[in-house]
Amino acid sequence: NPNCDTLLSFSNHHPRNPSAAFYAARQIMGRPHSAADLNQAESLLKRATATDPKLADAWYEYGLVEADRNQWPLCARMLEKAIALRPDYASAHYQLAIAYAHLGRNSDRTKELALFQKYSKQEKEHVDTEVRQMTVFLTKSK
Repeated sequence: NPNCDTLLSFSNHHPRNPSAAFYAARQIMGRPHSAADLNQAESLLKRATATDPKLADAWYEYGLVEADRNQWPLCARMLEKAIALRPDYASAHYQLAIAYAHLGRNSDRTKELALFQKYSKQEKEHVDTEVRQMTVFLTKSK
């Protein structure tokens, strides 16, 4: 469908698809962006989180939009929602630590950094295990 040749146009043609809205917003946030782009990303993320309130990645990305705007209380709220949905979300813990630092919540910042380190280590160990398993599988299949 030529009307769906980009993530943004696909998302606009499929407004009940929260993943499409999330990925379109992530694409906007992943490139140099203006205030208008932030507004567009926010609109997409509002739609994604309204359609699927359990989409932790959308809440995380929404937090990043608010961080770009220096709206630290909103940023923290969005990141807290992401973490409530996925407690082991290492990147969200890191970004929340930054938000807490801006809010002067230093003890909360310290806790979030510790959780970031814990979950980052777990993620790395998980990836390392998968790589070892894949290596063994590929070696045996030869």
